[in-house]
Amino acid sequence: MSRSAILSNGRLAVGIDEHGFVHDFYYPHVGLNNLTSARSVHHKIGIWVDGQFSWLDDRGWSSEAKLDEHSMINHTVFVSKALGVSIHFRDFVDSDQDFFGRVAIVENRLDKKREVRLFFGQIFQISRGGRADTALYTMAKHPYILVYNRHTSFITGLRTMDGAPFDQFAVGNYNIEGKAGTYLDAEDGELSGNLVEHGGVDSVIRSSFTLNPKGAYHLDYWVAASEKGYSRASHVHRTISTNGLYPYLNSTVVHWKNWLSRSESFVNQLEPKYQSLARRSLLTIKAHCDDRGGVIASADSSIYNYGRDYYSYVWPRDAMYALNPLLSLGYTDEVKKFLEFMIPLIHPRGYVHHKYSPDSAPGSTWHPLVQNGKPELNIQEDETASIVRLAIDYIGSTQDVGFHTKLLKKIIIPCTNFMAKHIDEETGLPHASYDLWEQVFLTNTYTTSIVYSTLLKAKEQVAKIMPEFDTSLWASSATRIEQNIGKLFDEKKQWFVRGLQPGFHDYEQEQVLDIASLFGLSEYGPSKPNDTAVYATQRAVEENNIIGGGVIRYRGDDYMKTDPSIPANPWHVCTLWLGRHYLNAGDHDNALKMLNWSLEHTPSNGIMSEQVDPSSGDQRGVA
Repeated sequence: MSRSAILSNGRLAVGIDEHGFVHDFYYPHVGLNNLTSARSVHHKIGIWVDGQFSWLDDRGWSSEAKLDEHSMINHTVFVSKALGVSIHFRDFVDSDQDFFGRVAIVENRLDKKREVRLFFGQIFQISRGGRADTALYTMAKHPYILVYNRHTSFITGLRTMDGAPFDQFAVGNYNIEGKAGTYLDAEDGELSGNLVEHGGVDSVIRSSFTLNPKGAYHLDYWVAASEKGYSRASHVHRTISTNGLYPYLNSTVVHWKNWLSRSESFVNQLEPKYQSLARRSLLTIKAHCDDRGGVIASADSSIYNYGRDYYSYVWPRDAMYALNPLLSLGYTDEVKKFLEFMIPLIHPRGYVHHKYSPDSAPGSTWHPLVQNGKPELNIQEDETASIVRLAIDYIGSTQDVGFHTKLLKKIIIPCTNFMAKHIDEETGLPHASYDLWEQVFLTNTYTTSIVYSTLLKAKEQVAKIMPEFDTSLWASSATRIEQNIGKLFDEKKQWFVRGLQPGFHDYEQEQVLDIASLFGLSEYGPSKPNDTAVYATQRAVEENNIIGGGVIRYRGDDYMKTDPSIPANPWHVCTLWLGRHYLNAGDHDNALKMLNWSLEHTPSNGIMSEQVDPSSGDQRGVA
């Protein structure tokens, strides 16, 4: 599973897979309502050359797709030696208007004239299961294919280098009543011209042209979107049909270069081998930010083929880690929008839930509300700490005084009060909640560390702005955690354990060696990175949790593992966490070793997978 790019303007987000095909199409929220049929098929592209037809995903085609490092533009090159043609796409989501554009250059690799027909197939499932959608051909000066359901509409158009629209079309049924899809109509080089269909629908359009010997031909393809009927999308379509895509492509390039310019002084200080990945990382984070504030974990829907759900949810923890680098580089708008998004979602008691949809609805969960026969919150307490930390960092990085006051009253004070009270009387540590891997209900070491640090950080921040406010409970709770942190250290095994599991009468150590425990203590305390117990945990991680040069979550982790001979797959984030610990401990050489492992295991398109198969080096897990 991989992506070459996620292209987004904060409302429309398009996922281009590793081969260069449209695989995800989210609208009108980034990460919500994937309106393609990505679980079964991507948008198809076919070509007919001198009487021979081929889909671009057939054998015989090679492709390379890559996100541009200076703008949110994806470049894909398809090559067929057998047909003697190549196709270069530049894909983008317009930075201002809601449309996906694809500039195509078809090149003749042979020294003879060729007759070519290029086909673009679209599959949109606006309704659940592809029912009650309508696809129809619209005859006009600039004809188009309209797909709609209720208020959501998509308009597909094409413009040749001569200014002409598509010359043939067909609409029909897809994945319903035994019908495979209208896109198959392209395989004889001719389209039926069927005008309308409803239910599960798809469409295909064609452009015909002549390629001169060693010549090239340019055409534009686009899909315009609207969530309030089709009039807005049809206006965008008419404008592109008149002007072509180049003005919009150029303005989008300028937009993203300007956005990246705020980080250039930082990026230019990096070693050259890191600069490209740094820029692509910033663009990829931005692509996952919805205009209404939500920041999703991943827009890669291919995970749905292997599980019951997507990663396209807003986890407050994940959002904090994504946004903090942006904040440190001066990108404050994204952080403010996210904090505004979170404020109404905070429970009156001062905690946040497991995860949320990009439209702020509660996300799915597999965490029960009962543990050992007792009612318990099904939260991950570290997420509550995460948004408090981000709010404090925002205050420290901006002069937005009015919003600072709102953050204090709506996030920092209520959430810190919750954490200060949510302490287990028996252990003196945070009351049990789910660990950051969403697997175990316990007093987690990572959670303990970030809660401890956040209590102190909030106390310090509030004292500066509201010195009259009583923060003594926050201080005393942090002190109790510091005094009891040793309960999380296994003297026999000589490492900090995953946490303490509550039983019916007492607690016992969950002795798993988890990289998150080392990272949490090193990054947040109360132990210092060079403390003896932390160093012992580092040594244990080095001996047990490094596989193939990368770091696993913990031994026995079988999530996405395909090789039974290995204890687990290494994760990029886990490897970089060990690197972060080395940096905290002053060991720059080993920190760079971890960073370089991630660089070496990142595809040329710059998009990392969650995990890496240590045997084959293949990408594993969500992109």
